[in-house]
Amino acid sequence: MSFQQFLVKGTKLYSKTNHAILKAFRKVHVHYRNNSTKTNAKPILHKVIISKSKNIFENLALEEWLYRNADFQECSYLLMWRNHETIVIGRHQNVWKEANIPLLYAADVCLARRYSGGGAVYHDLGNVNFSFLTSRKHYNRKQNLNTVVDALHNRWALDLHVDTRDCIMWNNLYKSGIVGNPATPSVPASIINLKEIDDHLTFDNVVECVGQYFLLKGISSQQTTNIEYVEPAEATCYPGIHEIISQLEDWTWVYGKTPTFTLSRKFFIQLPTGSVSLEMKSQIKEGIIMNLHFTTSPFQPSLEQIVTRVRDRVESQRLCHQQLESCFKELQATFDESKIQEFHMNNQIITCVRKLFLE
Repeated sequence: MSFQQFLVKGTKLYSKTNHAILKAFRKVHVHYRNNSTKTNAKPILHKVIISKSKNIFENLALEEWLYRNADFQECSYLLMWRNHETIVIGRHQNVWKEANIPLLYAADVCLARRYSGGGAVYHDLGNVNFSFLTSRKHYNRKQNLNTVVDALHNRWALDLHVDTRDCIMWNNLYKSGIVGNPATPSVPASIINLKEIDDHLTFDNVVECVGQYFLLKGISSQQTTNIEYVEPAEATCYPGIHEIISQLEDWTWVYGKTPTFTLSRKFFIQLPTGSVSLEMKSQIKEGIIMNLHFTTSPFQPSLEQIVTRVRDRVESQRLCHQQLESCFKELQATFDESKIQEFHMNNQIITCVRKLFLE
């Protein structure tokens, strides 16, 4: 199967090597997030941490642990990391609108929700994530982006610049995304990989280059040029990080944090009396199916029994593929195959409900 076949209709594949799972996605190879907190005095030290983990939940947990616990009076941090194939959505986004869930699982692509806002992005091992953590007083988005730009330019003479949208650009092609805004619809963008410009631009080379450049900007006489490499889940210096990892992995966070939304679709089914229009609408709150409404045109009293049974079975269920498929199998097991017309009609209803929730 080609990567193009993973796309939902209406989107465009911008990278030659992506698993194109996002419905509206940006592939980022230099991805920036700023965590800012207390207003404090000027930072004394610059520290660089590179995560050796490729697990999205461990890396997001390390970023969050630093945000909650680091003393930005003393130090500004640059955390760099990468993950195996993953879609990462913003704190306030609707996961079902941002990602094609069935194809995501079929492709063995992970799904995670950040603590910060912003749009949905795709990560893989060719993606570098930069997290700048500093005091609110010293937070400067463009300066942070220019740290990356200047470091790469000094080392490889890359003609990069930061545009008016605070995106890192090369030859009018998109190279970076910024995470940290409120709920943001994901915007497709034409991108390019650094390695397409220069094959020396590997992950290890880039993080070493940017890390050393960031360290040289430290203002203290105690400033070192040592970069710290860590395994977040194994390090003893991050007490409580496993609790953060568990929350990030939990269904109620990844899916249940989605704002309330409505699903609706219109189908046409064949009954002995002819073609009938069937409209379905369902409200989803915290990932739970709150209700399911059916409307037929013309009105079909013969459908009331199966419609009621389906509604009673799926309401209060999670909008979860495994749970709903189990519900559908239980319902189908109650159908009387000897009553051919009724059996066929019941299966059509189940098929429509499955498409409403799972496709």
